Amino acid sequence: MLFPINLHLNASDASLLQDLLPEISIIGFEMEHFGQNDFIIHGIPADFAPGREIKIIEEVLEQYKMNAKTEQISPRENISKSMAWSNSIKWGKKLSIPEMQTLIEDLFASSNPYYGPRGNKTFTKFDLEEIDRRFV
Repeated sequence: MLFPINLHLNASDASLLQDLLPEISIIGFEMEHFGQNDFIIHGIPADFAPGREIKIIEEVLEQYKMNAKTEQISPRENISKSMAWSNSIKWGKKLSIPEMQTLIEDLFASSNPYYGPRGNKTFTKFDLEEIDRRFV
């Protein structure tokens, strides 16, 4: 980033982020601890939209804490799941036709296209008879 961004967190989130810095840097964030509860963001992963750096880190930390309460997974897997959720397309966002096509292509190119990061199904398959029953 041309201009680094200062991130100020509460004490518990700052402690958590400091512990996670090595894992987060592997994924593509360039950050450093800068004072008691402050961090400097020098770079973000290429596939994250610029301008949301602070929001992304805050969302990743919140999701990380939620995952840690409900799942027994490694910190690296937890960060990966948290980042996937943070960078996901949110409910209600309108997509263009090319964005939808790319999303579907990426889904079926993945190693597990049937489930999302939280274990929920990504799609449901209906046969023609089921469709007829639902819409007639």
